[in-house]
Amino acid sequence: MAVLAMVAVRILQLRTAVLAQPAAPAEQVASAAEIEVGRRFVRQRRPTFTVRDFVRGVARLGGFLARKCAGEPGVRALWRGYQRLQDMLVGYQLHESPPAASAEAG
Repeated sequence: MAVLAMVAVRILQLRTAVLAQPAAPAEQVASAAEIEVGRRFVRQRRPTFTVRDFVRGVARLGGFLARKCAGEPGVRALWRGYQRLQDMLVGYQLHESPPAASAEAG
């Protein structure tokens, strides 16, 4: 229950940030690894990555279609996308870390 509460708070933080300061740098709401994975997913090459870009990328992971007429993503899409982002981060971190030397290796 405590883990789900922490995730819920994180989702509400993202939702509030995109409504309050959409043009702010994404570093204000996400870690460097989250931003890197998010940028790769949305295939953005612009030098700036805003809160809105990050939140919409997370929501796209959760099924948000990001059409022009659509408003900001809802909590359900953010929840699903944030869970998927965390799974992708584990893979990213495993890929980036060097393999540990085995004690049995000769």
